[in-house]
Amino acid sequence: MNEQYFIIVDGQQKGPYPREVLRMQGMTPDTYVWREGMDGWAQASSMPELTALFAEEQETIFPNSEQQPQQQPQPGQQYGPQQPQYGPQPNYGAQQGYGQQQPQYGQQPYYGQQQYYGQQQYGNPYQQNMGGNVRPHTNWLPWAIVSTVLNCLFSCIGIIFSIIGIVQANKANNLYQMGNNMEADAANSNAKVMTIISFVFAGIGVLVLISLIGTGVAGFMGAIEAMDAM
Repeated sequence: MNEQYFIIVDGQQKGPYPREVLRMQGMTPDTYVWREGMDGWAQASSMPELTALFAEEQETIFPNSEQQPQQQPQPGQQYGPQQPQYGPQPNYGAQQGYGQQQPQYGQQPYYGQQQYYGQQQYGNPYQQNMGGNVRPHTNWLPWAIVSTVLNCLFSCIGIIFSIIGIVQANKANNLYQMGNNMEADAANSNAKVMTIISFVFAGIGVLVLISLIGTGVAGFMGAIEAMDAM
């Protein structure tokens, strides 16, 4: 089964994506990731199936990294041709204050409902409207329910299509709420077709009932006339 992952990149929720394209979408070891079945968001570095991606990428870039020990640069050591020096160079020592410029994670905005111990807590993507406002659409659920009632009275066959229409309409409404508009449109189209077919069967049942009633009334009137003639 191909798992689908959601990620938080630059403060925005993205996905779902398959595992193979997460690195192309900007995922790093510190990126928060969620997939179906997880209790909450977690950093990619804590998920074995994702840490393997970084290992595979490193192996692709440095295929002989295990055979060739890395040489640590020495202070003041320069590699390659020296570049001309233009003007005073910035001092990258303690004067720049890099130790004081660490990001304050406790002050970062958080996503979801909770935030505790300075860590971000994100909501379940399948319980959010990822697309913002729900796309305008025809809600076929009430119509499917009406057709079910009519078919209970006039057509047993139409009940089957009515039930399918209810299921598809409910599925479409849930998908619209989650922002999955593509699958929602398909389910809503199926609900429309099934509901219309169920109304057709209900209409046929009404016509058949009217025809039977008319035939019975005509027969009854004919019997009365025959009795009067006698």
